[in-house]
Amino acid sequence: GLSFLEPTLAAVGADMMPSLCIVDAIDVASAGHAVGLTADAPALLCQLYSRAVASDVKLTLMQQYPEDWEVTLVHAAGTNDEVVERVPLHDIDRSEHIGILSSAYIP
Repeated sequence: GLSFLEPTLAAVGADMMPSLCIVDAIDVASAGHAVGLTADAPALLCQLYSRAVASDVKLTLMQQYPEDWEVTLVHAAGTNDEVVERVPLHDIDRSEHIGILSSAYIP
């Protein structure tokens, strides 16, 4: 089967190579620091499944990135219901589309 990676990266126009970091949003939310992320490499946060997780991720990432850093939210990638939103970091938990099929791309 097809993973969520291919359609998600196609939706944001990004490639995995050479240095994409793929990180579980739950790990970032619970660690209190940006686990595995550096501002030098793009990142894809998977399992951004609720506004509560998105809020914790936002607060954690704002320790490392400016609050107005552009983040691309991808919901239901590769389906007929796909939605792509470009929002400032401080707004990622305000999306009405966040759900079990949501990811965040940080360039």
